[in-house]
Amino acid sequence: MTPPKASTSPPSLAMAITDAPYTNNILLQGYDRLGIRSVADLIRHYPARYEIRPDHTPIASLTHNANGSTSGTLTSSRWVAGWGRAKGRFEAVLQDDSESLRLVWFNSPFLRDKLHPGITIAVTGKVKRSNGFLEMVNPRWSELAGDQTDPDEASPPIRPVYPTTEGLTSDRIAGHIKRTLDWALPHVQDPIPESLRSKQNLLPLDRTFDLIHRPQSEDDYKAARRRLAYNELILLQLGIQLKRAHTHHRYASPAIESSERVDQRIRDRLPFTLTPAQDHAVRQIAQDLATPVPMNRLLQGDVGAGKTLVAVYAMLLAASQGWSSALMAPTEVLAVQHYQRLAELLRDAELPVDLVTAGIDTPTLTPDNPRLLVGTQALLNREGITDRIALVIIDEQHRFGVRQRGHLRQTTQTSATGVLQKIHRPHQLVMTATPIPRTLALSLFGDLDVSTISQPPSGRRPIRTVVSPPQQIDIVHADILKRVAAGEPGFIVLPTIDDQGDDDQTAKGVEARARQLMNSPLGEYGIEIAHGRMTPAQRAAAMKAFSNGRSRVLVATTVIEVGVDVPDAGWMVIEQADRFGLAQLHQLRGRIGRTTGDKPCICHLIAQPTTDQGQQRMAAITQSTDGFKIAELDLQIRGMGEFYGTRQAGASPLRMATLPDDEALLKLAGRDANDIIKSDPSLSNPEHKLLRKVLERQLGENIDLIDIA
Repeated sequence: MTPPKASTSPPSLAMAITDAPYTNNILLQGYDRLGIRSVADLIRHYPARYEIRPDHTPIASLTHNANGSTSGTLTSSRWVAGWGRAKGRFEAVLQDDSESLRLVWFNSPFLRDKLHPGITIAVTGKVKRSNGFLEMVNPRWSELAGDQTDPDEASPPIRPVYPTTEGLTSDRIAGHIKRTLDWALPHVQDPIPESLRSKQNLLPLDRTFDLIHRPQSEDDYKAARRRLAYNELILLQLGIQLKRAHTHHRYASPAIESSERVDQRIRDRLPFTLTPAQDHAVRQIAQDLATPVPMNRLLQGDVGAGKTLVAVYAMLLAASQGWSSALMAPTEVLAVQHYQRLAELLRDAELPVDLVTAGIDTPTLTPDNPRLLVGTQALLNREGITDRIALVIIDEQHRFGVRQRGHLRQTTQTSATGVLQKIHRPHQLVMTATPIPRTLALSLFGDLDVSTISQPPSGRRPIRTVVSPPQQIDIVHADILKRVAAGEPGFIVLPTIDDQGDDDQTAKGVEARARQLMNSPLGEYGIEIAHGRMTPAQRAAAMKAFSNGRSRVLVATTVIEVGVDVPDAGWMVIEQADRFGLAQLHQLRGRIGRTTGDKPCICHLIAQPTTDQGQQRMAAITQSTDGFKIAELDLQIRGMGEFYGTRQAGASPLRMATLPDDEALLKLAGRDANDIIKSDPSLSNPEHKLLRKVLERQLGENIDLIDIA
């Protein structure tokens, strides 16, 4: 082990791990695989869990199938070699005044030089009763001094267990971290001001690192974990609120004021009376649009909740003041559907609706000629369209890339001679039919104002969801045949496109399944296919044939997940359903039951999950049609994604904080961040200097994405 190295400059936590004290080649090779590059990385390599040492008891008091701790004298020991390529084992017998305990360590020949009959040791591990004898396999052990009888004096009460890699054990990492802490802790700087730490009863950061790695009690590591979780959450909230404050200071949007007369004219134009939830969302949006501060609002609602009608209200309100709006959809099919609905709704109004796709030019926008633009990401590539656009609406926002969603908000700067003015930025409304869990709305969407349509329009047909194993696919097809024969269209969804076989048990692709069904009784009623390799024109033709009733079965991949609206569709079959996420299953299921009536719709999930997570997903989707409840569980399964970056699912940047468990701490950090930004918007005060430095280092080049993600 290398001793601390002499240095002419003060030590730093930023020191490369290769130059740090107490390192050797084995440690460095393992750290490289673990991504530990500096001393700071090593100190932040937190335990994955802790093992709490059981109370010391006599051997006779140990309990089968439970962790135990005891001590005694070794009465025998031997090495048993393995046969062939099998690894050997070291066996010993531990004796106290009450009983004996058999000890076994696999692949540990070095113990032959350490454990001999006559020495006194303490052991801790899982106790089993095998062939009438008490036994511990691979227990932790420590030698006791000649006059020592209490093993508690020989081992720490709580053992941290670290993430490991090949050739580097948890114990070896723990030993190195403990030695490094003694050297490193005096150099830890705390970014949280002492006044705030005192107010919120937070540990100093150096004490936090000490207790997270060397706790003496459960209270120690719980207090340390709370401080580290608070750090993560307040940095998250500061990033969000700092960007919000910057947006309010630097950008301006048109102030679009409403009136009772304008409000009534718009409501008269809508095809349905707004529900109370829709009306509440409309009023929130109108209030936002009336200010020169850019609206940044999320409109969330379950599938079929009526979000599009709220968006239409907002666009008509902008048009009443001479401003154009843009509605962006993730697919051309959905964009065309939005265009057709808006064109039909406004067919006798003096408000042009234009479809903007890759092959269609952008119309000229002028103050006396407001228009509604509907398109896909082709809107992102048109120059000069944002100057007369007051409102950008992004439908199914999660289907766009983070940078794509931000592109329409990069606008031109207006200035008077010698005077820098605010930059024009359209108001933005993003819509999602994937409900956002409350804790995620407070964190990932913390800078967005959230409007929620919690209930769909009344009278929608109920949906019953059933899980069936693949062996019962014929029974499922017989059920849907009855519905198709009665005139009810529906969907068969598969996860893949390619042909995988020619029988019911091996076909896993859209094309193979469609061929089978065309040769079955269902084929008499017309079968269309839709998947991502088809051209937009081919998919549009298939959808048209399905929606106008020429065919009653659509075999598709998840391209139908959003935007496909066939009101009469009353059934769906999702094959290999355990390969889909909960939110995706709920979105797909939302394609049926979109009309009023009492006759239940049916959603058949073909699945035979073998994992606990798969079984949990199937149970959740069958027991609830509440998208908000489903979203909470889906968040736990999928992960939260990157808060500031461009990944939208997977590993969370929160290493200590867990949501929704830490919701109270998240709210606390949010209030503290708000107070800090109000008193020091640029974090320029001396007490916030280090906090700003940490925040800048964390956000990096993604700082401009905070209010988009």
